[in-house]
Amino acid sequence: MNSINTAAADMDDPVEAYLLGKTLVIQRAATGTGSMTVSESGADNSVLRNLGVLVGTPGDAGDYSTLKNELQPGSNLSATVNGVAVESSSNEEVTDVITGVTLKFYEDGEGETSTLTIDRDSESIASYLDDFISVYNDTIDYLRSMGAAEVDENSSTLTSVGMLQGDSLIATMLNKLNSIVGSANKNPNIDQDYNSLYKIGIWFVDEDSSDSDSETGHLEIYDEDLLENTLDYHMDELEDLFRAYSDNNNPAGIMRQLVGTDGYLPSLTDSADGSITYKMSFLNDDINAKSDEVDELYSRLDDYETQLWEHFAWMEDTVSNLQSQLSYITAMS
Repeated sequence: MNSINTAAADMDDPVEAYLLGKTLVIQRAATGTGSMTVSESGADNSVLRNLGVLVGTPGDAGDYSTLKNELQPGSNLSATVNGVAVESSSNEEVTDVITGVTLKFYEDGEGETSTLTIDRDSESIASYLDDFISVYNDTIDYLRSMGAAEVDENSSTLTSVGMLQGDSLIATMLNKLNSIVGSANKNPNIDQDYNSLYKIGIWFVDEDSSDSDSETGHLEIYDEDLLENTLDYHMDELEDLFRAYSDNNNPAGIMRQLVGTDGYLPSLTDSADGSITYKMSFLNDDINAKSDEVDELYSRLDDYETQLWEHFAWMEDTVSNLQSQLSYITAMS
């Protein structure tokens, strides 16, 4: 049995062998109507005939290929789904019947009918939207912290400064993200009744009316009922709002604008000409230039220190000479 399974690895149409009680069972690895062919030839190659697997007389090529006991010939899956006849060589990966659904048939239920109900997974989509809101708000907070400068209200002194405080790229990124997420999309591929986050129940925090503790500029779900209605009855429109492709001069859906191939985030991080890549290169060049200036300043300070020591030594010699002369004059008097 092990020898058969080992040899099967090199077969064009591999088989699998196993023991069922004391009976050796050989079956095709592939499913469907294709038949399994087993043969042997020659007087010195008669193991399968001796075991009773093959019987009969040799064929034209002198080989034996008649199976003594074929327990079950191969067959295709045959079923009817929504009145449509379905036939497949596999009963576990039927993907071409219902779009986006993989059907698996486990039992021979000839003549039996099963009811399959397929619903949209609204809860998972709602969870993804919550994650989107959370990640967006965290990103806004991070960018603000990098560009912030905090001042003590009492002393008016600067208490902390973000690493990129004063860098125009921070303001540009904040404005662009706000524009992508907050704009109504006129793309004809997007239903205009659902062309913005506001129209599905998500919008920016209003510090005058919001009950949340979030900062202005954060996203929040301002209308739970509106969002639930969108998830239950307008999932296609919701998908288009996030994933629609661009149309002429009209922008793509929100996620494609953010992270798509031509989206804003890739334009920031592109290794060749991304805005952040360029800024990092500029800062690196500036650091190197400043480092060279520091090295030059240290060199000048070393030279100046050497000059000071030389002057100090000259002054010591001068003072020593003056003291000698003063001692001589004092002795003469």
